[in-house]
Amino acid sequence: MALEFNSETYVRSNLWPSPRLTRIDRTLKQALSSYLWSRVERVKSRDSKWVEHLVKFCTDVLRSGDVVVTFNWDIMFERANSLIGDQRFELRHTYSPGPKRDRQSRYVTLLKPHGSIDWFQTGEVQKVETRGPADFVRLGTDVYLYNSFLRRPHHHLDDRVPEIVPPSLLKAFRTEVAQRTWKDIYRALRRAGEIYIIGYSLPPEDQFARFVLRRVFRNASVDGLDPKITVVNPTSTVLDRFEEVVGSSFRVQFEHITFEKWLTAA
Repeated sequence: MALEFNSETYVRSNLWPSPRLTRIDRTLKQALSSYLWSRVERVKSRDSKWVEHLVKFCTDVLRSGDVVVTFNWDIMFERANSLIGDQRFELRHTYSPGPKRDRQSRYVTLLKPHGSIDWFQTGEVQKVETRGPADFVRLGTDVYLYNSFLRRPHHHLDDRVPEIVPPSLLKAFRTEVAQRTWKDIYRALRRAGEIYIIGYSLPPEDQFARFVLRRVFRNASVDGLDPKITVVNPTSTVLDRFEEVVGSSFRVQFEHITFEKWLTAA
């Protein structure tokens, strides 16, 4: 927010000039990324307390062709999926319903509209020493995915800035990948017969998410669609938020329990 408003158009600050704010922005993102990487590296098996519930989610709930949308920056879902052996899913980062024959493959579309600690813009990737070209996979024209978190430590990434969107009211989705991801979220939700919103409280800061969801359900109502909508959350007040966004045309089923308890009953 400070970077956006520190200009003559708004309020310029001599105490916090743009170069200083940029350095702080980089430092904060690097610190967040390093902390989240350290959590991921603690996970050695599918029974680890950090991923046991996500492993159960992957094995008992997910089905091939499902779409998972997460606003988290961490890669715990990716780690959990990697630990389920031969039953693991191929993870795709671009939504496409695909032809019928493609539905036979075991895959899940993972959409991360706020970025990820293993995503890097082209300029950051060019500064990283790698052991081979397979370390990074191109997600789009301007963002690469680090593809080696299972094979090597992350320490060579500590001084690089991941492509993550900070939690502010004024979120900027400037990369081609971020913009495409939001389009994919809209397209996936418009085609979905069942929508499960688990643990997400639709905070006021996520104005863009609210905008996209409103458009999804407004257009679904116009087209006469009737997706099943389930909100799983231990906080009862979130139901009002989702009912406001979804509108009167659809009924929201509310599961007033934690993710862990919902998994047990699923």
